[in-house]
Amino acid sequence: HGAPAGNLKAKVESKLVPINTTFDRLKDYEFDDPARRYSAQPQVLFDGNLNADGQASFPMKMNQESGNLPGKMRADFRIRAIEKGGDFSEDNFSNTYDPFTSYAGVSMPRNRYGSKTIDVGKDGNIDLVLVDTEGRPISGRSLSVGLYQVDWSWWWETNNGNLGKFNSSTHFNALDTVRVTT
Repeated sequence: HGAPAGNLKAKVESKLVPINTTFDRLKDYEFDDPARRYSAQPQVLFDGNLNADGQASFPMKMNQESGNLPGKMRADFRIRAIEKGGDFSEDNFSNTYDPFTSYAGVSMPRNRYGSKTIDVGKDGNIDLVLVDTEGRPISGRSLSVGLYQVDWSWWWETNNGNLGKFNSSTHFNALDTVRVTT
């Protein structure tokens, strides 16, 4: 907008924010990992000068370990062009960021109160699905599934902070483990 920004200093920052991973046809499924918490500070993606035409290009490297993300993310971008006098123009926008190529979803049965639960010592069915980033089912993939008992305090409406111990590919403390193929 405005005058050409040739040779001006520019800075591009990004911050990832967790969003709810949902797919229209699979509303009963949970795709976000409740054992993973994520918060981050903005990271600088570019800090340099624009060329004579007011353009720059740089690699998009998001500094995070995708294995620690709970699901889909929103990437918030802040772009500033700094004028020679010190004033700057700024633009902000957001895009959805898929840190994974596929998402595993689980659908739990509901009890008579509408809570998603399976009572200890009783049979119950858990539905699983594996989908791509658009929510299309993926077949023929092997999944490792662990079943855990989560302590829940109805009074505090919390899981007593113990979900972190379930965030493991080794299924530490699992009541049962099984491999399934989608």
